[in-house]
Amino acid sequence: MNILSRRSFLVGAAAAPLVYGLKDLSGALGDPEPTWIADALARMKESGRWGVVLALPTPPQERFQFGQALWALTGLPNNGIEAHPLFCEAVFAVLAPAQMKAKFGVAETTRRVLLSWDGKVLCSDETQVDYKDPKGFAKSFRAFLHGENNERLIARAAEVERALPAEVREALGKLGSEDPNEVLASKLTLSRKVEQLIPVLAERAELSQVESIRKRASNLISSYFASLDSKAPGAKIPYGATGPHYYDPCQTCGMARIDERSRMFLDFVGSGRKLPARDD
Repeated sequence: MNILSRRSFLVGAAAAPLVYGLKDLSGALGDPEPTWIADALARMKESGRWGVVLALPTPPQERFQFGQALWALTGLPNNGIEAHPLFCEAVFAVLAPAQMKAKFGVAETTRRVLLSWDGKVLCSDETQVDYKDPKGFAKSFRAFLHGENNERLIARAAEVERALPAEVREALGKLGSEDPNEVLASKLTLSRKVEQLIPVLAERAELSQVESIRKRASNLISSYFASLDSKAPGAKIPYGATGPHYYDPCQTCGMARIDERSRMFLDFVGSGRKLPARDD
């Protein structure tokens, strides 16, 4: 029995999108300001996190592959873990290029936009990211979010930390303690506020000179990611996407058996054709 890798599955399915793929841009994808972007902006403000808006590819085949790769970045708990913290640090959303231009004043060739927690455009670029490569995705988006020298991460972490209650700042100070009881108490306090603490924990995980602090901050982020609803918009699924949806590229050929969790893709709101159905 052969089990296909993430990349083999995503590449091998390339011939299928015209039958099973994401549909023509229509309906909500033609709305200059769809409702889900307002939801994403509200979630950013509520949680104090950055926003990342991704441009949807226009050709149906490319959009299908984008939906597969985007799901695989968050849907495989033991695969692509390099990318997982980034989905905790920012609220992700998707828009058609024309919608991005209308909403944020960027060129239609823009591939991604970074927003402050209160919805202001911080930067944008036209970088072509390989979403099928978690390590490449993480390297590219880490620099995009944090700044080339982590200046954006440092500034945001300091801003969040200044506003924290005294007990939470005290718990952060004990994250590197050698006393097991202090460490446990610190983790319990921080875990209750972890969503609001993500910028601070990310800064500690990336830049602390103390190994135990880096590991413990990273573990708090990983635990938070694991707790997120796999189907809730704004958790592991970007705003503007739906799913995951089931797709079987090889039902009867007998050449391979594909892990069922890898037979998934995200669809995008407003695409009018019926979704592929499981047929076994």
